[in-house]
Order: sequence, then structure tokens, then C-alpha cells
Amino acid sequence: MKDEQEDKLSMALATQKVMNDNSGLWSGIPAMVTVVSGFGNNIAAIQSVRGIQEQDRRGIPIDKGDKKQDAIKKALPVIGGMKAFARANKNNELLKKIDYSRTELDKVRDTVTLDRLKIVRDEVLLIIGLLGPYNITVTEVNALNGAIAAYEVMIPKPRVALNISKSATEALKRLLKEMDEPLKIMDGLMDTLKTSQETFWKIYKNARIIVDSGRGGSGVKGTIKDKLTGAGLEGALVSVNAPLHRTRTNARGATRTMTTRTNTEGNYEIRKLREGKYVVTIQMAGYKDLQIAVTIEKGKITDADGEMERV
Repeated sequence: MKDEQEDKLSMALATQKVMNDNSGLWSGIPAMVTVVSGFGNNIAAIQSVRGIQEQDRRGIPIDKGDKKQDAIKKALPVIGGMKAFARANKNNELLKKIDYSRTELDKVRDTVTLDRLKIVRDEVLLIIGLLGPYNITVTEVNALNGAIAAYEVMIPKPRVALNISKSATEALKRLLKEMDEPLKIMDGLMDTLKTSQETFWKIYKNARIIVDSGRGGSGVKGTIKDKLTGAGLEGALVSVNAPLHRTRTNARGATRTMTTRTNTEGNYEIRKLREGKYVVTIQMAGYKDLQIAVTIEKGKITDADGEMERV
């Protein structure tokens, strides 16, 4: 949830508690009973959706990467045996079809990797009976086929997880907006109790104030993507420091390093930074480190997007 959404939900929970603690003072008002019940259902729905939105899905792309590497690992020996067979039999057509290096299988999009692995599998199945002398048996081919199937299943999962997160984010925004109407109805009904239940009315009004949690201020945010595919990178480590301030005796708070990780869409945000010049460093296994110089102005969030190159 965004900071302002968290603040609004905190207000709603505080208001709900006040109403529940003082139910004896309003339970005789039918309209209040109805709106408080609906308000509670709305809060329950928001908390449920928030749980979906905040699920940690960082393991999904890691698992997919493991399956990809396993499939490539099992493909390379098969490719080696087939290349030897093709050269021995002067079968240049076959050689051209299956002559893939590790890089040509690894450093491309998942769908391209999958297609190339399937080409290798399909071609080896056509001549498996001839490959015994080249140290390729049905055992190796079956292992490759199983690894390809396991990898294929994983390919859409990061996108599915991203869509789930996006749907939850949209639902959360809608539910928080829908909460405004019952709150307005409760406000009006509470005003009818101002004279007879002034203390209760004051407690309710205090609960209805949305308090800034203090997580705002100056900072930096951005989206980190794969330079080749354009896809957002999840789980990248983002560090922020201010090396240009280290000679200033009064800048100790600004020079401390602050870190976070990108979410499922490759987004990150770090707040509570003083104004000044900073360096944002992004690190992720399999990619070259990326550094972005930014200047942060007081009270503003500076954008620092970046694309990471694979090693």
C-alpha cells in the first residue's frame, strides 16, 4: 500500500474501534447499524486485498531461472553428441539446426530459449536410435524433455504473479474510494448525537482525522528494467548514499546508506533523504551494477529509472 492509503486505513480502523467500543450509544439508530455494518465489511475487504497485494513473490523468477539453467545444462551434452554425429555424417542441415552455445540458449528471452530447446529435443528424437555410439541415449533425452517441460510451466508464472498484484492494487484503490460514502453517512449521523453524546462525538471526530505517518518528505523512486527485454526486474538491491557530501561536518545523516529492493514490477522508493546530490546504485545477480546520479530537492521525490545489462 502507498503511504496515503496506509494512513487512510489507519483512520478507518481507529474509527471502527471507536464505534465498536461505544455501540451501546448508537445501536438504537437503524441507519447507523446498517452503515457501521457495511463499513466493517469494507474494511475487511481492504485488509484481504492488501494481503494479496503484499505477498512476497520474489521467489518465482528465481525458481524460473533455476529451471531454465537445468534445462540448458541437460541440453548441452545432447547438443554436443548431435554435433559430433552431424559432422561425422556430413549432415550440415542438422548441424545448423542444433548448433546452439550456452550463451545462445541463456542470454535471450525465455520464449526464444524454450523454442531452441524444443528444436534440439525434436531433432534428437528423430535420430535417437543412431546416437548410441555418440554417448547419447534415451536416458539423456528423457531427462532433457522433463527439464524442458518443467521450464515451460514456469515461464508465465512471473507475469501471472504481476497481474495478480496489479489487480489487487486496482481493487485496493477502488475499495478505499468506496469507503468514503459510508464515512460521510456516519459523519452526518454522528452530528445528530453531538448534543446528547458530546464526549463520544469528540472521540469519533478525533478518530476521523487522517494522520500523516511521517513517511513522506524528500526521496527517490524509479523503475528498474532489463535492458534487453524491457521487463521490470524484481528483487534488485537499490542503495542510496551521498558521496559528494562527505566533506560536510553537518551531513552525517545524509551520508548513511539506505537500501531497499524492487517489487514485482521493478519499482522502488526510498524516502527521508535530505536535499542534495546522491548516487543510486542498483545490483542484481547476473547483471552489471548500475549507478544513477540524482539531485534531490527538499520535499520532492526525484525519479531515477534505469536499465540493467546482463553480464
